[in-house]
Amino acid sequence: MMRTPAAERRQHVIAEVELLAGLRDPDDLATALGYRRPYDLEVSLRRWGREDLADKIQQRRAEDRTDTSFRRPRTGKWAA
Repeated sequence: MMRTPAAERRQHVIAEVELLAGLRDPDDLATALGYRRPYDLEVSLRRWGREDLADKIQQRRAEDRTDTSFRRPRTGKWAA
């Protein structure tokens, strides 16, 4: 299998993020593009001069952190 040149890889990642940034979860998007964490994808995008896309991913991560709709109510000894 041939390695993809860095410029082609960069263009591929940028195109995918432009297309899917608002549609997929940041963790899924990062994994699909070969990154371990969304933060690593953000760092690469900023290095490539695409702060706008990195900001989209960062904003989506922040929204996911503040969304509490999926959490179970606390029960038992430590319930408030």
